[in-house]
Amino acid sequence: MKGTSDKCSQKRLKLRTKRFRHSKVRQNINFLDKPIWLPIHGRSKIHTIDEYEDGSGFILESGSKGFPDHQDMKWLYYMMYRLQEQYYEKEDFYILEFTSFYEILHDLGMPTNPEYYKRFRLSLDRWSDVKLHFNNNTFYKSAENEKTRNRKISTTFSVIIGTTISVLGEESAIEKKSGWPEDLKKLDFLKIRFDPDFLRANLEKYSRDIPFLPILIMPPLANRLYEILCKSFYRKLTYSISYEKLKGKIGRLFQDKSHLVREVNKALEELSDKALLHIEFKMDKNICVFTKIL
Repeated sequence: MKGTSDKCSQKRLKLRTKRFRHSKVRQNINFLDKPIWLPIHGRSKIHTIDEYEDGSGFILESGSKGFPDHQDMKWLYYMMYRLQEQYYEKEDFYILEFTSFYEILHDLGMPTNPEYYKRFRLSLDRWSDVKLHFNNNTFYKSAENEKTRNRKISTTFSVIIGTTISVLGEESAIEKKSGWPEDLKKLDFLKIRFDPDFLRANLEKYSRDIPFLPILIMPPLANRLYEILCKSFYRKLTYSISYEKLKGKIGRLFQDKSHLVREVNKALEELSDKALLHIEFKMDKNICVFTKIL
């Protein structure tokens, strides 16, 4: 019965999110390549620390609410999609406003119930706490001196830098920390402020337009591979990476090489079905090879 229920849920999700069929979200290649969220199922040893290091110098730092996971990634892509509809159309382009929480849930094909309201609050907390530490990565920031604008740099990004809410029956808006109403119907207004540098990085030359609908309907590992491959398959049909580096990029624990191969092959089936991205995968000793099938 569970399998039937999951299939029905996926069908409803596809129907309710069909307006995103041709929508894309622009992401900087560094945010695709590095694990700014972790595709973890259930409890994991990773949850006991507040930093995740991918092996290349990138560090994902979390707060007390834990690392962003697959659900948080979907919320982020949705907020990025809404933000990118208004990029540079107004001076405060980094501010996202909602007048109804139901609007968010309905757009994403999610049930409009209190559990999802609480889950969205948790997601905002996680993205507010997280820090993205890049070590010797290239960010093509605009600069007057062309000789310095393409150098590799070490830098840190926040994602969300503040949230303000308005509650029905109260006179003024309050800064979110202790003021969330328990009843989502009382949430009258929500203003989310993003790190402007994080948003500007997504408008740089070396960014990718990621189809949004597959993000909403694919499972965690498939989504993480989707990000990595959207960046790595640019203008080429083959992508090779060592076993250890791939583990670091994915951000998930694997028992051994055979476990990774099994899980990656399952994820690639999802990519083929839901993202129409057909990939052949094999491991040659310690090298993982992905080949795009045209």
